[in-house]
Amino acid sequence: MIPEHPETPQLQNYGRQPEQVGCSVVVYEPEWTIGAPEPASSEYISSTCTFIREWIEREYGQEPARAVRIIYGGGVSSECLWT
Repeated sequence: MIPEHPETPQLQNYGRQPEQVGCSVVVYEPEWTIGAPEPASSEYISSTCTFIREWIEREYGQEPARAVRIIYGGGVSSECLWT
């Protein structure tokens, strides 16, 4: 049983073979951050990325979970960029 989490439905549709997961990139952006005045907190981002990696480990094993890349892409604006 997958614990309840806002990202659970999307993960259940991941549908990759274990050999493919380690070569995958999971790009994550919570829907509620799109156009939001404030980005998600670093704690929220960290806990969600940890949840995704732990879910992948349960579904596909430790090696694919270590190898998969997880990118958080929400709440980026010109004020967040370094020049």
